[in-house]
Amino acid sequence: MIGQRKFKHWVWLNEEGKKRYGHIFSGDVPVVSMIPTVCGIEGHSERCYMIYHEELSEDEFDKFIANLAERFNVSKEEIKKHIASGKFENRIPLREKYVGGAGTNHPGFFG
Repeated sequence: MIGQRKFKHWVWLNEEGKKRYGHIFSGDVPVVSMIPTVCGIEGHSERCYMIYHEELSEDEFDKFIANLAERFNVSKEEIKKHIASGKFENRIPLREKYVGGAGTNHPGFFG
């Protein structure tokens, strides 16, 4: 599931994030942008990063889908269908409260 982006952005998990998602993500988590956005999560607005799931390993993607399916008590197929439907611009939000920092290889962010 490797994407072909010229510039990449990623986040790493903080201690709370590692407790919740450390069994899924072995290292940095690829995101659409290193700058958080606002998402509607569980009925309220919250800052989050949108996971760029195309750059997750197959194992990470499968574990994350299984985690979401268990959390929301739905099938993994239903989660995959939801991702493919275009909701969240085909992205999965990761709450900012689980993130310790962000990085990028885009030189424009450093000028």
